[in-house]
Amino acid sequence: MKNILIILGTAREGRQSEKVANFLYHYLQQKQDLACQLLDVANFKQSHSLGLNSQASLKWRESIIWADAIIIVSPEYNHSFPGELKLLLDSETAIYRGKVTAICGVSSGVLGGARMIEQLKLVLHTLGFKVITESLFFTQVQDIFLADGTIYEQDKWQTRIDKLLVSLLEA
Repeated sequence: MKNILIILGTAREGRQSEKVANFLYHYLQQKQDLACQLLDVANFKQSHSLGLNSQASLKWRESIIWADAIIIVSPEYNHSFPGELKLLLDSETAIYRGKVTAICGVSSGVLGGARMIEQLKLVLHTLGFKVITESLFFTQVQDIFLADGTIYEQDKWQTRIDKLLVSLLEA
């Protein structure tokens, strides 16, 4: 059994990427050969960049160590990724070496967070993550989910997720 950690990379109110992270989480939970955990950066909010408190730090550390692979779901803010994600990633660096990771971009525009993905890849490589080339792009996210979080064209998205999963687990 493989352990997949999904990280929701923004704490912003009204975040559309929460729908994407929940969709991924519920879909992956249905896979018999996977165990899945969803972490929300909102649960690790820091008032400054001096690091996490000991309880939050332990939860973050345990989740990263538990994971065989990681999927980061993040929106694009001004061509980059959210600051709270950067603060969380910077809070712990020794445990990232070789962690296989995929990035899922979310945007209200047509690029699906492509610029954010490129920015985040640089940081993740520097921190020691093993980032796969396969990514998911949720473009115009406001138009692909219903208010209750149900996604249009679910089969199409599940096919894309399965392709990402193959790349993630074979890396």
